[in-house]
Amino acid sequence: MLGTVFENGQGVDQDPRAAQEWYEKAARRGELAATVALFSFDVQAALSALELSESGKFNLCNLVYPTILFLLLCVYALASGVGMKE
Repeated sequence: MLGTVFENGQGVDQDPRAAQEWYEKAARRGELAATVALFSFDVQAALSALELSESGKFNLCNLVYPTILFLLLCVYALASGVGMKE
C-alpha cells in the first residue's frame, strides 16, 4: 500500500499526512489493513494526549482508553464504516 510507503519513508520522504490520505483511499475500497493503519494513527494520537497524573502514575484512562479504542476498531471494521461494498 502506498500509505505504508509514506508512513515509513520507503524511497520517499516520510509523510504521515500523505500516508493517512492513502490509507483512507484504500480503506474506502474495503482494505482492512488500511482501516487498521488508520486506527493506529488514531490510537497514537489518543495515547500521546493522555498525560501522567501529578503523582507520576498512569490514571485509569491510560488503561481503559486503549481498550475502548480497540473495541471501536472491531466495530468499525465489521460495520460499513469504511464504505465497504454491499
